[in-house]
Amino acid sequence: MKVLFISFGLWEHDGRTRDLVQVCKLVGDTQYVTKVVNLESRQEESHHCIVSRNALSYFRFIAKSLWMAIRMGSIDILFIDNRKAVIPGMLIKWLKKPRYTIQDVRELYLTEEVRHLAGKLGCVLEQHLMRCCEIVIAANEDRARFMEKSFRIPRPLVYENVRKLEYTKPNVETEYWKRYGSLLSRDTIRIVATSGYIVKRMNGELVEAMARLGPKFELFLIGGGSKKDLEVIRKIIEKHSLANIHIVGRQDQNGMKFFVSHCHIGVVSYHKNDMNNRFCAPGKIYEYLFEGLPVVTTENPPLVDFCTRYQVGVADDDFAEAIQAVAGNYDYFRQKVKQYVESLDIDAHRKRLARCILEASQ
Repeated sequence: MKVLFISFGLWEHDGRTRDLVQVCKLVGDTQYVTKVVNLESRQEESHHCIVSRNALSYFRFIAKSLWMAIRMGSIDILFIDNRKAVIPGMLIKWLKKPRYTIQDVRELYLTEEVRHLAGKLGCVLEQHLMRCCEIVIAANEDRARFMEKSFRIPRPLVYENVRKLEYTKPNVETEYWKRYGSLLSRDTIRIVATSGYIVKRMNGELVEAMARLGPKFELFLIGGGSKKDLEVIRKIIEKHSLANIHIVGRQDQNGMKFFVSHCHIGVVSYHKNDMNNRFCAPGKIYEYLFEGLPVVTTENPPLVDFCTRYQVGVADDDFAEAIQAVAGNYDYFRQKVKQYVESLDIDAHRKRLARCILEASQ
């Protein structure tokens, strides 16, 4: 079985892309095309065609996807990962006529909710492709039900973002201790949010909550955002004279694992102003849990259900109240996290999806 996987996701930062490639490898001989952060940091291999991140990267992504498809000859399965892979995916489907096409619809973008023209066109193309694919994949049950009803397609397969952070090279933790150890030297309850300082992701409210929580708590913001977002966050910090906020910036998987593994509580936050965020499907909640961290989440339906069902944290839009609730009963939540994580098997999770793909493609 020859599989071509195409994704415009950044290999170093996109856990779902890396995970889906592992699923494809279980299905058959897999060639894949993705972006990378630093072209010089990775060797271009015969099975992994890489695209640098620059102003022309999308056009190069389309060209390299087509080149890989032509080089492969016949293609049994074309796997189109996320919306930006739709255009080259449609071209390859028309040009090479693979036996089966799979589309991972990891986001729930709706035409009426997207404001810019390019986004609306992307929604139209993505939804058109859904009706032409043999298999469509959604990131949780809420989204699968919505897509079946709204897009009039068969119920998508559900593949949740069950993943864990891994160090990619030996002795990396020692390197990070030398670089960031001073940030972790205080005897505090350390809170981590890996959504960076993006204001739409409720990080302004999270920083405001730190003023109520006081110096016994510290917040680590891992990830990026816009200059405007950063300015908003810094103004909140200045307004309250906060010394318990650390804006760490964007990290690769190694940096993410280092900080998460040395914190106590993980924050998962989304607004509810559109369906994509309302029915969020975050992989970061599993990344926190696999590192032993209880979670604090916003009150989005999947997050409320998750916290209620497994008792691994508190879902409350009042971050200060939720953090205090978890910290006040920390041993209980830690034990619940341990019990839940012991029930998870990432390899089995991948194999289930691979088996569904193989059965559908027989």
